[in-house]
Amino acid sequence: MFYKGKILFAALFSLCLMLEKSYGQTKNYPRDQMIIDLGFERWNKVPEGYNERWYSHNFTLSLLKDIVNENNGLSLAIGGAVAWHHHHSDLYWDELGRYDLRSENYSKNKITTVYFDVPIEFRFRAVRDKRGRYFRTYLGAKVGYNVSNWNLYVDNDSKYKRYRTPGMNDWRYGVYVRIGWNWVSIFGQYSLSPLFEDGHAIEVYPYSVGISLMAF
Repeated sequence: MFYKGKILFAALFSLCLMLEKSYGQTKNYPRDQMIIDLGFERWNKVPEGYNERWYSHNFTLSLLKDIVNENNGLSLAIGGAVAWHHHHSDLYWDELGRYDLRSENYSKNKITTVYFDVPIEFRFRAVRDKRGRYFRTYLGAKVGYNVSNWNLYVDNDSKYKRYRTPGMNDWRYGVYVRIGWNWVSIFGQYSLSPLFEDGHAIEVYPYSVGISLMAF
């Protein structure tokens, strides 16, 4: 996992340098080229009796560049992102990918997924004020590949960590929106693809809300 992480960050950094060299800087607006997303996560269409933990969350680091910018507040941006999703619930998977709802006393039960995404954003920025601040609305779509996933389960008698949860989709695609002021935004995203393959395990669609920090 550490090796894969280094490859992903190297790919993001290379993409950032390539786009910077190709398209340069815009005069009127900062690029919002590094974005950190911190969000709470839920699943849609979950089984009856299913319980999610409120602290299920995700973290995304994105590098994007405006590739079309007319200096009128409208632009198109593209880039790369690495996303970590940590979902805590009472949904338990066995080694064959079958699931049930665990009611006994356990201390931890979570699924972690790591994606490399390629996002594309349609960006609107309002006129800057005297201090350089402005209102933004970004509408985006992304496609991503599941580079790693694992299930961690801990109870009073056992602890195990299983990699590559059976039946999990390798690819995902979805939509999102960011709305904010200055360097802080709120975001919402919804997966249009199910987390698991058709006919395997359950059909759930992750979604999340949170804050976006525009690092530079």
